[in-house]
Amino acid sequence: MRETVRLGAHYGSLLYRDGDYVGTTVDVAARVQGFVSRNGLLITGALRTIASPDSPDVVNVGPTALKGISGDVVHMVMRHGAPEGRVDHPVRHMSLTPESAAVTARWLDTDLFLCSTDCAERFFARTGAFATSTR
Repeated sequence: MRETVRLGAHYGSLLYRDGDYVGTTVDVAARVQGFVSRNGLLITGALRTIASPDSPDVVNVGPTALKGISGDVVHMVMRHGAPEGRVDHPVRHMSLTPESAAVTARWLDTDLFLCSTDCAERFFARTGAFATSTR
């Protein structure tokens, strides 16, 4: 069975108590982590501001309604380096061949390949954008 990972990260002050980190920053990171898709990495606007404000590898997902996060924008860190002949799926964070994609779309000058219309709807609902082409 293939292992998966889901990472969520936030930047802010921490409290260290009884051998553990606690506080709002930890809570926000945990909530962002719970929102991320399989094998993905989401970061908050607070982290992007200090970590990589201009990186093309970080894509704005848009405002996200998560408990305790009022209007913070979440960003997806794009994974590069799918195996040769394959492309990254922006929702499921897996690789697939372009020919096997049920939906192709153009978004922010990037060609996207998705496995289903459901995934396309989920991606564009999260980004607040729309597809310019489908197959």
